[in-house]
Amino acid sequence: MDGDAQMVAGPRAPADGGGEGPDKISILIADDHPLFREGLRRALDLAMGLAVVGEAPDGDACLAAAQRLRPQVVLVDLSMPGPGGTEVVRRLKEVHPEGRVVVLTIHDGEQDLLDAVRAGADGYILKDVEPAELVAAIRACWRGERYLQQGLGGKLMQGLERIATTIAGGPQTVLSDREWAVLQLLAEGCSNRDIGARLFISEKTVKNHASSLFRKLGARDRTQAVVEAVKRGWIRLS
Repeated sequence: MDGDAQMVAGPRAPADGGGEGPDKISILIADDHPLFREGLRRALDLAMGLAVVGEAPDGDACLAAAQRLRPQVVLVDLSMPGPGGTEVVRRLKEVHPEGRVVVLTIHDGEQDLLDAVRAGADGYILKDVEPAELVAAIRACWRGERYLQQGLGGKLMQGLERIATTIAGGPQTVLSDREWAVLQLLAEGCSNRDIGARLFISEKTVKNHASSLFRKLGARDRTQAVVEAVKRGWIRLS
């Protein structure tokens, strides 16, 4: 591989997943665009040694299909209905730990990449990738390696360096930038609708970020989350 695509050796994955036999890598596609799923299925079916065993249009369907089909590789879009993309990655690693998760998305931002890697993604690929590189990424991740598309390695390093320079114990060592922004607005007493309007995101996306930050802070609701942030010295209430 050339450029700054990253591959780190790891344990070889078992060859008997998804009911396709030892010569096929079984794949689940999770994306909310039917035309994209169909095109991707056709492209992968042309590749030797790959077999698409299922499709899912949203995060919940992806998790259910992964548990039912036990695919060796799951291709996950970050912008699906239901649980947020990085939350789906994290939960996939819990319900189907032997499977490999490759994020296939249009998002090339540093924070998206960093959040996906933190959640346990084995690979990160953009949707404009050449088919040959996507196939190579799937095979690499199935072997137990990690794969970043060429050009993304630098962004990952920038994100890691930013975290390293953050004050120890600060909110951005625990929360994503967007989760931190949501938490600050929760502390101001804003509703989910108000937060969405101020951050230019949907109310549903606000709820996803809130659920994620609640989990990270060990809180059941917004009140507990704000109290925990105050205890940690992140927020001062006037």
